[in-house]
Amino acid sequence: MKMLRLKYTPLLTIGFALMLAYQVMMYFYITPELNIERLYAPTFVRTFGYAIFFCVLTIYLEELMPFQNFFMSLTIAAFIRNGVVDSISGGIYSYLMRYHIADNLARGVPIDATQSIMQAVKYLYGTTCLMGCLFLLFLMLWHVQPVRSTLKHLPYWNKIGQEMRKELAKD
Repeated sequence: MKMLRLKYTPLLTIGFALMLAYQVMMYFYITPELNIERLYAPTFVRTFGYAIFFCVLTIYLEELMPFQNFFMSLTIAAFIRNGVVDSISGGIYSYLMRYHIADNLARGVPIDATQSIMQAVKYLYGTTCLMGCLFLLFLMLWHVQPVRSTLKHLPYWNKIGQEMRKELAKD
């Protein structure tokens, strides 16, 4: 942020674009004869995208929260990301994977279990790529005035705290 003099949204867009590039590369790389060496570049791209994305979010959180509450808010954000979101998304992906493998085998097409798994993985990567492209388009259009003006702005945490103190003082 300091070297490139970019704001949060362009850096988040770059980080998310790198994570999306991983999904697209994996979509085209997944074949039965895949060598492990071909997975080095997508893994590096994804890790670099994660590093940019979560560093920017951490800096944004540091600017929003006072120092006394920063580590607590960072811990809560990690709990939500690792506990809730990871569990829900892992459950959804495993259900969809089982569903598509069974669906591929039940269609009566002469394929074996390995080909059915490959088709299910390709389908899930493709769907994830399409949803990621839509979100990336949203991030890229964030600074376009008609898009940004129609979105509701979230209040800062200190503003929410002030409103809560006012409500508690009334009671």
